[in-house]
Amino acid sequence: MTDKPSYQLTKHPIGTVREIWAISWPLMLGLCSSSFMMFADRLYLAHFSVVSMNAMAVGGLACFLFLVLPFSICQITEVFVGRYHGQERNDQVGKPIWQIIWIAFMAWPVLALISRLLGNLTFGRESLEYEYFVTMLDFCPAFMISVGIMGYFIGIGKTKVISYATILSNLLNILLAPLFIYGSKFAPSLGIKGAAIATGLAQGFQALFLLTLCLQKRWRDKFQTHKITFDLPLIKEMLSFGVPSGIGRLMEVLAFLIFFKIITLAGVNELTCATMVQCFYLLAVFCVDGISKGVTTVISNLVGAKNEHLIPKVLQSGIKVHTLVTAIMTLICFGFCEWIFSHILQKEEVGLLGDPLFSWSLKIALGWMCLFFLLDGFAWIYSGHLLALGDTKYIMNVTSVVHWFTYVLPTYLCVVNLGTGAATGWALMVVDGVVMVSLLWWRSSKKMAELAVVYK
Repeated sequence: MTDKPSYQLTKHPIGTVREIWAISWPLMLGLCSSSFMMFADRLYLAHFSVVSMNAMAVGGLACFLFLVLPFSICQITEVFVGRYHGQERNDQVGKPIWQIIWIAFMAWPVLALISRLLGNLTFGRESLEYEYFVTMLDFCPAFMISVGIMGYFIGIGKTKVISYATILSNLLNILLAPLFIYGSKFAPSLGIKGAAIATGLAQGFQALFLLTLCLQKRWRDKFQTHKITFDLPLIKEMLSFGVPSGIGRLMEVLAFLIFFKIITLAGVNELTCATMVQCFYLLAVFCVDGISKGVTTVISNLVGAKNEHLIPKVLQSGIKVHTLVTAIMTLICFGFCEWIFSHILQKEEVGLLGDPLFSWSLKIALGWMCLFFLLDGFAWIYSGHLLALGDTKYIMNVTSVVHWFTYVLPTYLCVVNLGTGAATGWALMVVDGVVMVSLLWWRSSKKMAELAVVYK
């Protein structure tokens, strides 16, 4: 029996639905790690102070926006590790890890300074939001290193390791958060700052745990992970991939946030409807990212091994997996929506569910959201292909332009001039999804055609 090739990352045949799922589901769990931590912290803060809980919601959103670009840079590790792994250049596989660590520590003082300036301008130095925002971002290197080392394990197909690290770090956060928030006999109560410290320490543990694992003897011997290197050309190349990808991602998030700001102009009920629909979207959006990363990982290895002819099979399998995930989410949305919200809404808001007009608007908006979720996932799969090829500038250009003209500006015009609300807004997001899928599919097909000519 012969050994499987290096670019076959699982026991399943290359490019099959089973392979994509085996790689993607641990990533889905890992990608929602920070969300789990912040959710736990909000529960603790709700008992400490509602004002602190609300401040954390605002400060946490600001942190997310601030970290989108650094995270995108660090996530590029998976592309480079995947290529080296596919090429069987084992002595190079460990290099991207150390370049990300260098980037994280070099960026630390810069990000700390910028966070304080922006925090003061946005919230005011004495506010709870400022305290949470600045404290969280002081742990920025831990977040970046953790994401970067995850990229290493993703690139070599060992994604289950990420699940273990995520579970342990979340358990640690659950234990630390009440100690820092409420205080004890040995330490004072730190409130919202304590929540940030607990999350930061848990992320630091996750980074150290992952680093310890990648320094194990089997990885040291095989991939030279213990060799601390500073490779400036490699750092520049990783930044040339990661920065455009991060800018595109940041513009996408900004467009989404402005969309919800526009919906507030339609009134409280429409905003409530849009927010309820958003809850389902946010609950499942990490699945989109996980599948996209799984596709990127497999394709990066295939590019390194010069087996690009298998890429269409990988893309088809990614689309099948995402379609199944969307079908499950749609069933949950329409089968359990009212039951779920009847248990989590305030008493005065539960009555909205009994309003036929509101209930109908909610279901229409949910339907459009599910269709958008399907299209958005397809777009991310093709984006994952382009990311593996290093075509991140195209992703940045498309993402930076399309969203504003397909749903942000039209939503504003419809709300202000026509008095429409959440359902129309989500319908316009479907238009955005169609345009994004079309542009990314076209670029992906063009790249495949170019590769076919090269290797003909």
